[in-house]
Amino acid sequence: MLFRSQRQALGTVESTVLERLKGLTKFQLQNDLLGSQTSGMRSAESIEFELKQSDLQRGIRVGAVMLVSAVWRGQTATKAWLKSLHQSNYDWDVCQFALQELAQGWKEDPETLPWLKDLASAERGDMRQIALIVLARGWRRDPEILRLLKSRAHSDDCWTVRKS
Repeated sequence: MLFRSQRQALGTVESTVLERLKGLTKFQLQNDLLGSQTSGMRSAESIEFELKQSDLQRGIRVGAVMLVSAVWRGQTATKAWLKSLHQSNYDWDVCQFALQELAQGWKEDPETLPWLKDLASAERGDMRQIALIVLARGWRRDPEILRLLKSRAHSDDCWTVRKS
């Protein structure tokens, strides 16, 4: 990790890199460029190509979340950005990794656990599912979390939440 004086010497370069990395969480390959590559393919080849494309997009998006979290860990703005990703990002993997990075990087922060518990009761099933996964990984020995996990596994309205 860079020392504060080294970071200050970077000046606007650091903020430019940070903003570009954040932008990569919404990275999407341009389909108009890829369409010509799939036009003559048989169905199985086309599906395989789309899966590889999806994996590449996922890797870039998730990698950006992890890199921002690692390099700018401990900064209030990074914490706020990670929290905001679950609200503004359509990508399930980005949401999951943002919450995972938040739980790991700010586990000792007194706001983190209550916020994740609240999210585990969110209206959206996918958000509950992500929060429960993160809570199970980071606080599995906490009796209160264990009760919450058991309760959701037995009685949540969403089958994907019960399954996770």
